[in-house]
Amino acid sequence: RSSSYNLDNFSLTLRENQEEMSGEFRSIKGVGTATFIRVKDIPAIDSQGLQVQFPFEAGGGAVYHFDLRLRRLVEGQPSRLLLPRTTGLPVQDWKDSQGRTTFDGRLMGIPAFDITRSLSIDATASSFALGSDTQLRLFDAKGQRVWIKAAPGSARGVNILPHGKVLVAAYGDGTLRWHRMSDGQELLACSPMPTASAGCCGHPAATTTPARGPKT
Repeated sequence: RSSSYNLDNFSLTLRENQEEMSGEFRSIKGVGTATFIRVKDIPAIDSQGLQVQFPFEAGGGAVYHFDLRLRRLVEGQPSRLLLPRTTGLPVQDWKDSQGRTTFDGRLMGIPAFDITRSLSIDATASSFALGSDTQLRLFDAKGQRVWIKAAPGSARGVNILPHGKVLVAAYGDGTLRWHRMSDGQELLACSPMPTASAGCCGHPAATTTPARGPKT
């Protein structure tokens, strides 16, 4: 089966591989479920979003990466991974921010209770994604919101792929999720867990969970 990354057939390719991915994980002794707490620059990705690196331990320990082509969890760091880009647009005070995040000096109106955790600016500086404790948001180059999605856990990391069609987010519930940039639709959810039977990758339900709380 082809592993080429084309957004038109991406969902189909993942659907074909779903059964093979389920159960492909092996035991990782002494490592707990990933939480992405106190970790910088996550998730690191390859240019196609087929390899995603993350630590299982708070603070950055026990580094593994999920390889979508191999459909397995691999210890260590692959070469040539890309970190989230956080420069190129005037987004300020976004890290662990309680209502202080600004764009070009103007407050963005994100509520103080919804702490901003992560930022990724796309390769052409035409849009950016902000992850917070309750929401994942996409904005255009002028700081206008494009869409908002409820987060399944605190969005601790977000990374927009170089082609600008997909972003990968690391959530506090221990999942990695691939989202379509045009509308935020989830394409794939992966929950790497340190047991032989618990690891799983799957597809979202046909409907998208509505955003909760203020839609800012």
